[in-house]
Amino acid sequence: MRYRLLGLAALFLYLAGAGGGSASNARTFTMQQPRAIPPAGRVVSQSLLSINGAAVNAGCVYSHQLVLPHGAWQIREDELARAPFGCTMTLRRTVYSRPNSSPRFSLFGHPNFPPGDGGSGGTESAGYSKSWYTDPAGATVNSVSSGVDFYYINNTLAAVLPCTYSYNWLGATGWTQSSHNESCSYSSTTVDSSEYSDYRDQLFCGALLTEVVYDRNHAYGYGSGALGGSWNDYVPTLQSNPCSSWLTWHGNVWRTK
Repeated sequence: MRYRLLGLAALFLYLAGAGGGSASNARTFTMQQPRAIPPAGRVVSQSLLSINGAAVNAGCVYSHQLVLPHGAWQIREDELARAPFGCTMTLRRTVYSRPNSSPRFSLFGHPNFPPGDGGSGGTESAGYSKSWYTDPAGATVNSVSSGVDFYYINNTLAAVLPCTYSYNWLGATGWTQSSHNESCSYSSTTVDSSEYSDYRDQLFCGALLTEVVYDRNHAYGYGSGALGGSWNDYVPTLQSNPCSSWLTWHGNVWRTK
């Protein structure tokens, strides 16, 4: 009962603060800001699944990996429930087609190969992988996204443009970024853009520190032109932080080219 009263009081204070703060803080490591996400097309398929996380430091680490099917525009996962004990999460997975109104464009605005990357052949493929948590009001409290843009031919990467990274957190309600780092690597068949971020909030659950860790968020590009994403995200258990039930996880892989 003590935890429940603490949780309800903290939720009231948290939501009250959400209405009167400034816009969320953000740090973005990109050549230009990612463009607005176009609306998804029709639902191609939808399924429910359950995943088992790993127990780590009074929390759970949930690992997900997705490959965007050929002809699909977005594949997305949304948390529906988290077990009160242990580390089990129920998700809804949805695959969307390309919206008819969506133009084909490069995420990063590079019309050509960078100098010295071997000519003008190949087909461009671009997109990103994003994961985020929302609060009971539906606001995104923190997120990370990683982007790739590349050209491919005969199942081989012909050119790789700079990887991109984006961090966002809702500073108005106490969220801060404790640490972060980025990585970009590629071979002849795969490019991997990834990032790590640790977000913390001392107001979200009264006197209890709430921490979520993205370790790591990956966006993949393949020599076939396919896109993929993977996530390893930490969230406290309900026993260590009863307010963690207010955090809902989401992830998607989105094609822009």
